[in-house]
Amino acid sequence: MSTERTAFQDAIALTDAVREVLATTFNLPFNAVSESTTPAELPAWDSLHHFTLIVALEEQFGVTYTSDEIPQMLSIPAIARVTADHLGLP
Repeated sequence: MSTERTAFQDAIALTDAVREVLATTFNLPFNAVSESTTPAELPAWDSLHHFTLIVALEEQFGVTYTSDEIPQMLSIPAIARVTADHLGLP
């Protein structure tokens, strides 16, 4: 866990890591996922696949999201913000 905190002290690095998890989860090239990517732009990002994404994020970052946080995590910035909070990052 401490390695992850060191690696993600930079908001850009955390955002890129979130983009990578999303790209991998939805089988997309990294450059197809931007900070502005939302479920409206990805037909595969439905409610079922949202939970698949959440599980992948939890595994990648070693965190557990709450039932209140999960419905709010519908954009890269929102996911990065919630994840940063869990990792104790600014």
